[in-house]
Amino acid sequence: MEIGNTIAIERVNQDIILLRLFPFSLVGRAKQWFYANKEDINTWVKCSKAFLAKFFPIGKRSALREKITNFQQQKTETISEAWERLQGYIQNCSHHGMEEWLLMQGFYHGLNEKTREHLDATAKGLFLSLTLGKAKELMEKISDNQSWSQDKGEEAIEEVNGLSTKKDNLLHWLEQRVKYKEDQMAIEAISNSSPAVRKVPHQPNWRQHQNGKGMNLGNFTKQPSLYAAI
Repeated sequence: MEIGNTIAIERVNQDIILLRLFPFSLVGRAKQWFYANKEDINTWVKCSKAFLAKFFPIGKRSALREKITNFQQQKTETISEAWERLQGYIQNCSHHGMEEWLLMQGFYHGLNEKTREHLDATAKGLFLSLTLGKAKELMEKISDNQSWSQDKGEEAIEEVNGLSTKKDNLLHWLEQRVKYKEDQMAIEAISNSSPAVRKVPHQPNWRQHQNGKGMNLGNFTKQPSLYAAI
């Protein structure tokens, strides 16, 4: 009845318009039922309640609603196919009574981990942080061009992984830098506490003997290179 809600006639109640248009949306048994009970369902409220009770009993409605609330992506299903399947469930149970944002949230959490990563990457961030309008627009683009969405998702994930690797390398370089400074400070502390010890640069295996005992300062920690980290 989406079309009916777009029609407005001056001084004509909207319920009357919906009731007049409703038979055109029916086929087969449903249309026969409507005309057989036309006199009893002379208002839109009566018509909608009687129709749901006849063709969508509580058990059937609960089963259809459960498919929506417990939606899960199938193993061999693409994100586009999963989205289309959910839209089919919603269309078959248009009286589900759930808000659109809740439907979108349920769809996202029903996807497998890899597909959620693709979706987040395509959204350039967390998909659920988008507004409802932006989220629906993105899903329509993905549905219209599945290959585009997958390629974009792969590229974005590779970019994120590359940045993560660079960050890890930089952190490693910083750790090595700290270790180098600590070693230098330790060597200086030992040198300052032993006046007889003098530093001889560029001699990695140098030993300075004092009272017959030697102290090996050859294993200096090499200062890490930032270029190697990046």
